[in-house]
Amino acid sequence: MTASMCSRSIANHVSSRQTNGIMTKTTAVILLTLSVASPFASSLAGNSASSVQLHGFISQSYTRTSNNRFFGESENNGSFDFREMGINISARPSPDLQLAAQLTSRKAGKSDDGDVQLDYGLMDYSFAANETARYGMRLGRLKVPLGLYNETRGAPMTRAGILLAQSIYFERSRNVALSADAGELYGEYRGTFGQLSAQAAVGRPNVVDPDIETALFKRNQPGRLEDDIAYSGRIMYENSASTLRAALSHLRLYIPYNAAPGDPLGNGEIRFIPWVLSMQYDSEFWTLTSEYAIRRFEYSQFAAFNDFDINGESYYIQAQYHIAPRWRALLRYDVLYNDAKDRDGHAFAANPANRGVPAYSQFAKDWAIGLRWDAHRHLMLRAEYHDINGTGWLPNNDNLIPAATQKHWNLFLLSATLYF
Repeated sequence: MTASMCSRSIANHVSSRQTNGIMTKTTAVILLTLSVASPFASSLAGNSASSVQLHGFISQSYTRTSNNRFFGESENNGSFDFREMGINISARPSPDLQLAAQLTSRKAGKSDDGDVQLDYGLMDYSFAANETARYGMRLGRLKVPLGLYNETRGAPMTRAGILLAQSIYFERSRNVALSADAGELYGEYRGTFGQLSAQAAVGRPNVVDPDIETALFKRNQPGRLEDDIAYSGRIMYENSASTLRAALSHLRLYIPYNAAPGDPLGNGEIRFIPWVLSMQYDSEFWTLTSEYAIRRFEYSQFAAFNDFDINGESYYIQAQYHIAPRWRALLRYDVLYNDAKDRDGHAFAANPANRGVPAYSQFAKDWAIGLRWDAHRHLMLRAEYHDINGTGWLPNNDNLIPAATQKHWNLFLLSATLYF
């Protein structure tokens, strides 16, 4: 994905935080920046010769669940604890060079606290380009090229629904594969057959996140996860009519664990190695998408247990229908297995080391329907309903006692997004 595509995806979410009903400085800074930037962006849009682009958005969502908690205390009366805001800017000093950066803030229950973060900041240099091919490099904080949506998932307008398929694009541990301080080489070739592109990157993602720790160990540990090297790559094909896309993505991430004094786990390392196969067909009225992933986790060198590995499996099938120019409907079936050899989680629950963690925490099967209305060229409204069996992707930090969760639950979401 090019820097200009990142820019056009409209600044990743930047969520606000409130304390006792009063806006924090984080929220105030982002809102002020957006209010000042909006007319400036409009003036840039009116000048086609300008090499600077500025975009931003504010999104507020409401979540309500029948059981369990999703982004705040969503049971009973629901929760407004899911907010996203962002602003990005890109500039092209020369035809071969593009600079782009994006600030985001995200409040999502106890998973994200709304602090402003640099989502990406990069230099994109094309060292060879002609009518049929382009080759270059990117340096800086880059979005990880994983699947079809990972690079744009922060902008609500680019997502198929309020939530992406959680079996592939986890919310509870999203930072582990979201972006990295990295270098990347890329190439694109266009011919009569269509377009073929490839990316390969090496860098350090951010894994110092409480949700990532609980996802990897099932509970908080006294030690600390550390950032280490990661390798990622993707090959993508798109036909000449732009109606068909196919991609194969790969990530190899090393996560050291530094034990605290007296920590029975001891020092160790976790390797996260997913492969994602993606397919999408886009016609005038229909967009059909499916992705399949194999996720390998390797645990080694820990004092508390012998080395072992787990192969997870996930997939989804999704249909979007353009009912009318401003209306779109969504239907999706999404499946996650944390261990492909233990799909019902019974072997996991029988292990004494996992006492108190139910078997249904190891899978999730989700039917989702949704509706999108583009009420104005700067306003998007959405509604979404999920019927879920299992808690495999339920946010851990919103549900600190796994045994208190329920296997069958429903999730209802509403969202409003302003953007420019």
